[in-house]
Amino acid sequence: LGFSLWKNDQEVRSVPLPLRRINQGPCDDFRVKGFLQALHSNTSTPIIGFPPNICQEETSQNTQDSNDGTESAISTHSTTAGFVFLCSQKTRQEVLQKRLFGLPSSRLDTMTKSIDPSSKLFLWDTTERKLYGPFQVEGTCCLDLDPTAFDGKFPAQQRFSFTDISRYIEISRNRRLQFGPCDAIQVDTLLYGLRNDGRPISQIQSMHHPEE
Repeated sequence: LGFSLWKNDQEVRSVPLPLRRINQGPCDDFRVKGFLQALHSNTSTPIIGFPPNICQEETSQNTQDSNDGTESAISTHSTTAGFVFLCSQKTRQEVLQKRLFGLPSSRLDTMTKSIDPSSKLFLWDTTERKLYGPFQVEGTCCLDLDPTAFDGKFPAQQRFSFTDISRYIEISRNRRLQFGPCDAIQVDTLLYGLRNDGRPISQIQSMHHPEE
């Protein structure tokens, strides 16, 4: 499965995607940005028969933009997937203080198959509609890393650490956010929003550098 970018009524580039449903029709800004990131990545390829000079011109322009001393709006496409964990306003503080994600034991197999050391982790506060991240995987997920956490309700657990760009972004109510495993396109979309519109949080900063 793949998709392509069109310019001047001609197809420019395509990129392979994992098997997943892509809705036809209008796209919100997050989804458009995710598509553009994928199509500007080094995993995309020019369509056979497309005039090569245009593709080379775009490639040259992208290289110039990335070397002008500022961070390009379109980053290198992620090669690893991610995982979005859920929390409420009541559990968010415990998650961040303990640096521990938790899910019901029935989700342990999904976590084990979906999370590796390179995965990007995110926290979705469904009460306040805020997305936190990205976070770095620490160790492997298993049952009862902290048996006292979350009143024992979420024993499938994964430890994490903060990154230098851990922050949060508010999500509008007319936008759905997928919980669980994320493919590379979804990860890039979330990272784009956090890097460009995210806000640092004093609580996260202090937890990131705790006093000994």
